[in-house]
Amino acid sequence: MRHVQLVEVEDLPWCPPSVRDGATDWLSFMANSSGIFRVAAPKIRAAMDAVGTSEILDLCSGGGGPWLTLEQELARSGPLRVTLSDLFLNHDSFRRLAARSRGRLRYCPTPIDASAVPPALDGVRTIFNSLHHFAPETARAILADAVRSRRAIAVFEGVNHRGVGIAAVGFPIRLRPPRYGAAGQCRRSAPWAEEPACRY
Repeated sequence: MRHVQLVEVEDLPWCPPSVRDGATDWLSFMANSSGIFRVAAPKIRAAMDAVGTSEILDLCSGGGGPWLTLEQELARSGPLRVTLSDLFLNHDSFRRLAARSRGRLRYCPTPIDASAVPPALDGVRTIFNSLHHFAPETARAILADAVRSRRAIAVFEGVNHRGVGIAAVGFPIRLRPPRYGAAGQCRRSAPWAEEPACRY
């Protein structure tokens, strides 16, 4: 099948952080609200068990992806600590998620290139709804880096590429999505407690 490489504005280096963060916050909100990735939990746990780790390094995390809900699902099956990372950091979202999860979600405070991950960052690597952003040669480099580093990697794509799905995801990015409150319920704003996140 012929590959057509499209450009998403939040992937471009010159994209204003406010626009990029708004877009990735919305995508994270959609992933958590739909719960579409909860079915990935057993597959991720199986990979963790196979390599004997309780650590996950999420690459291309954007606004946190599905981890607000997926972390809770995965924690039911055993110990867990997730580190979020991205080349373009959404600091506000990462800090909120770190506080909300009571330390089980951490984040790297420096940009991480998914095709050249620092060796010190351990754990099963995960990528959610991001591999399609890359040109084929870059996608191959991301997978090759995991193989070279002897790290397990799990890639999940849940994007509906038909017209309706694209409209549902792409149209509302100008709006700030609702925040999750302390009780896990969705509301328009919430005063997030600031807790220190993992630093490397």
